Amino acid sequence: MSARDPLVEFVERGRAAEAAAGQAVSEAWQSQDWVGSVQAGTAVEVRTATGEWIEAVADSAIEGTHDGRRRIHDFPVIWIRINDARLPWPVPDVRRPERDRRTGELAAEIAERSAELNERLT
Repeated sequence: MSARDPLVEFVERGRAAEAAAGQAVSEAWQSQDWVGSVQAGTAVEVRTATGEWIEAVADSAIEGTHDGRRRIHDFPVIWIRINDARLPWPVPDVRRPERDRRTGELAAEIAERSAELNERLT
């Protein structure tokens, strides 16, 4: 049985690591972990009733349900501006814009490649 080419092995390991890192970053950016950092003026995308994602601008940080006071909404929202309207939007239907998600994926890919190269050199 012939030995495997180390370069082929390295490339395959690198591709697998890149795929895993890209998936992890994509899932993290898709999760709602980032919502706490949203402030007025943050670019976001919101899901409409038809399931389409459209660009909007946050007009507030995340808001709860007003702690027993008169409620405007019964679930956490982020106020957004679309055209000239200001609307409360449910947090699960708010996400980072596609360009920001892709930037995070590229950063993770670069970090992973750098770690692979450092590992190979040591």
